[in-house]
Amino acid sequence: MNKRLIALLLTCLLAGLSLAACHGKTGPGDATGTGSTGTQTGETSGESSGTVRLFTNGASDYAIVEGTGIAPASRGEVAQDIQSKIRMQTGVELPIVSAADMTQDGLYIVIGRTERFADDTQEILDGWGYGQYGYRTVQGCVLILGQQDFLTEMAAERFGRNVFLGEDPANLEIPAVWEGNYNDWLTDVPHPSAGAPESIYDCGDQTFLLFYRNAGEDAFDAYLTDLQGSNYSLAQQSELGSNRYATYRSEAGEIVLNYAGSSNTLRITCQAYGEVTEPAPLAPQTMGETVTQPELAVMSLNYAGAGIDPTDGNGLSLVLTLEDGRFVIIDGGYSADAHGLYNYLTDRNQRQDGVVIAAWILTHGHGDHIGCFETFTQEYGDRMTCQALISNALPASVHMISESNSGALTNMLAYANRFAEPPVYIKPHAGQTIYIGNMAMEMLLTHEDFYPSAPSYLNETSLVFRLRLGGQTILITADAELRAVSLLNALYGSNLKSDVFQINHHGYSDIPETFFENVNASIALWPTSQTTADLRNKSTWRNGIYLRLTQSVDEWYAADGEVEILILPYRAGGPQESYTMDFEKR
Repeated sequence: MNKRLIALLLTCLLAGLSLAACHGKTGPGDATGTGSTGTQTGETSGESSGTVRLFTNGASDYAIVEGTGIAPASRGEVAQDIQSKIRMQTGVELPIVSAADMTQDGLYIVIGRTERFADDTQEILDGWGYGQYGYRTVQGCVLILGQQDFLTEMAAERFGRNVFLGEDPANLEIPAVWEGNYNDWLTDVPHPSAGAPESIYDCGDQTFLLFYRNAGEDAFDAYLTDLQGSNYSLAQQSELGSNRYATYRSEAGEIVLNYAGSSNTLRITCQAYGEVTEPAPLAPQTMGETVTQPELAVMSLNYAGAGIDPTDGNGLSLVLTLEDGRFVIIDGGYSADAHGLYNYLTDRNQRQDGVVIAAWILTHGHGDHIGCFETFTQEYGDRMTCQALISNALPASVHMISESNSGALTNMLAYANRFAEPPVYIKPHAGQTIYIGNMAMEMLLTHEDFYPSAPSYLNETSLVFRLRLGGQTILITADAELRAVSLLNALYGSNLKSDVFQINHHGYSDIPETFFENVNASIALWPTSQTTADLRNKSTWRNGIYLRLTQSVDEWYAADGEVEILILPYRAGGPQESYTMDFEKR
């Protein structure tokens, strides 16, 4: 069992909270019971509702059985916990017996899978979604089950809680059926004909991922067939190199298929809509009146205001302007950059209806990327419109090896509510092409692509995507480094080719030269101060890798001094405008 899930379960047990409180809403089968007229243990008042009688006149014919489907570290403990709860309620200690000692006519509280109930168990699990768990009464016996080991343990914990619902311990009755749903996951995802996934990953925001190793393209094609006739219909399908992608949607959520040819793995990401996320536009959107040519600005940052050493002045803030005058912001820089960003947007606005931010994209949760967003929404959120917030935040349940989790991105939705009209929240997945107006946002990498391993650094969880606007391709890597860059190389190779390249991780990390060769850009954007860029653009820095990069491009720009606004499509020496940053609050 994953340590983070063990910790979550223990927290719920120690705090005395219900699973509904810890994990969201319960499933539709959360029966509360209607009373039973049976006089023998094992009798129920209905097949799918009502109660089951565990004790009659202080006696019980039940024994507890622990089968398979429980994490090795928890074996023995789950049965003992149920035994203890029943003893606390009734004063009677039910025996714990092995699955091999079960008889055909005996009454049992069965935790997990056993040979006797193999067919019944499979039928129940086939009818449940991947996040569902609970217990059912079959032939008078109680089957406690979950789609994964940790869910079986959660079901057992809930069964134990239901023991205390009985008002008469000597004639103990509990609800005959109880079902829950972990983190409000989608429950109608078709089970792949390829069989059970090797593992399942909780991606946060009501999203989970089914992982298949050595799957082959046939597994991808098989699942396309599995989805036919389901509640989901094809919304988008694409290929990039040896990778294949498809997005299927229903009113409840979406299923994103991601086959990686380089590793022969299949990831099936299942995301619920409504409470947290909204479906992303997967086709070009209607644009308003054309008021300008599309633009790209590398924003100068307020390093002094942020208290940053000028020799290590990192940060990322890019602003694109669409033809209808709406803006797209990528990160925004430090908290100290909020006033400067607001001044830029108001000064450069060409719309009659005020400043409109079509989308604010947040790549990851470091302060030099998202600090501006918090302060900006507090200072100026009620003065302008933001239509969409785009992020795929690392879930708080994932613990990185070398760095504590940053909870900053998890607060972004609360900050976004400061806008006069809260934006929709869009959670992108690799392989999707999301449209902001007529600008395509081709998703290349999220933290989900690391699974089944966890990212080592928050930088590695950066969104990596390629924008297509004004006949130009712009590769945004944010702080992707180390394994993230190696993964990009392996997944896409020369398909990374782009016109404009935002230098990853501020030109700080030691990066394979093949990565720059694959990108093969003519324009480079340095997300640092000019002083920092000059120091890192030397043969002594990282064996001169960034020096060779800047020598291979036609032009490069630092996030300092005058803002150079590139008119798209842009080529070296092409049309551009300058803007002098004003970091003072107006």
